[in-house]
Parts: sequence; C-alpha cells; structure tokens
Amino acid sequence: LRSMLNQYAVDIMPGEYSFREHTTGGPPDKTYEESCFLERFRQMLVTEEADTLWLARATPRAWLEQGKPLAVKNAPTHFGTLAYEIVSDADHGKIAAVVELPSRNPPKTALLRLRHPKALPIKSVEVNGKPWTEFDKDKEVVRLTGLTGKVAVRVGY
Repeated sequence: LRSMLNQYAVDIMPGEYSFREHTTGGPPDKTYEESCFLERFRQMLVTEEADTLWLARATPRAWLEQGKPLAVKNAPTHFGTLAYEIVSDADHGKIAAVVELPSRNPPKTALLRLRHPKALPIKSVEVNGKPWTEFDKDKEVVRLTGLTGKVAVRVGY
C-alpha cells in the first residue's frame, strides 16, 4: 500500500490527473504508467499466487472502519470471475464478508484478509454459519479451502 501510494504521489499530474512517464517529468498520459497504477490497485483487492487467490490482501485498515462497505464485483482472475463484499461492524467486534468464489478453475485456497481498523486480533470465525478454525490471527487471514460458490464469513474480534 505504501509503495503504491508513494508511486502515485510522484507520478500523478495534479489538475489533469494523468501520469507522467517518469517521476522526474516526461510527457503525460502514458498508457504504461496508467496500467501499472491500475494493476497495483487491483493487487490490493485481488491477487493470484500460483494456486492461491488472495482477497483484500492490502486493503488499508481505514477502509474497514465501522459501517464502511468494500465491494469487488465481476473481477476477472486466472481462476474465473469473482466478487466479494465486506461490511464492517468493527465497533461491535465484527466484520462480515460474502465471497462468490470463482468456479471455472477453482483455486486450491482462497485467503481473505480482514484487517481490523484498530489492529485487534481475530478471536473467532464462522463460515456459512458454522465455526471455522482455518484462520491465522496474526496475519489476519481466513483460509477458505475446499469451498465453492457463495460463502458467508463472519469474523469476531
């Protein structure tokens, strides 16, 4: 996130909101620079690594403050199209997500990262209304292994 925003800060041309060719200048509105920005932004929300699909891997904590929704729709991936929506009820110790996992070429594992705005550790997870033990409280990640279709996740802090 820090790298992405630092690069944005030095490449963007205020007023035009286009990207320079280089951090020190150059012609504006360069396709390569604009596509790099979009790819960096995409990787904050959806990233493929071999047979693993990451969701919300680099979302800022502020994006999951009380009542804020975060949604990704019709996102193309190597595994197929996916969607998810995360809704925070952080003030009451909960963050919920509904994930529509890709079915064309399902990932071996999908990892959903839910970063509490105050960096509280995960205490419990429910998947589709049942207790779920596949999570890493230190990395703030829920492992969605062996699941397909629409998955409801509720995390308690």
